[in-house]
Amino acid sequence: MKSLPITDHAVARYREKVKPALSPDACRAELGALIEQADKPVSEPPWPWPGQAAAYLPIAPGVALALEPDGNKLVAVTCIARGTLPDKHRRDETKRKRQRRADKRARKLR
Repeated sequence: MKSLPITDHAVARYREKVKPALSPDACRAELGALIEQADKPVSEPPWPWPGQAAAYLPIAPGVALALEPDGNKLVAVTCIARGTLPDKHRRDETKRKRQRRADKRARKLR
């Protein structure tokens, strides 16, 4: 695939989830190289993913870029990695776990 605009958020997520030792500039360069070698975008993520995007671009095993339209072109808005969850789902799961622990403590006090 030819070049694709990459948001700062996508670079930050790639760095966080895939290459934490690289600088942001090095991550952006690596993403650019991976995008050039990637096949065409697909409509479904390569693995079960609770988030939603217009399209996904698998760039490495277990790593894909979520794409959204910007005018008549697609833009890489975030990076997803197999085994991770979107922030909202992570917060919801944390809230459920806290509530279960609180309920368990309350039952013990009865």
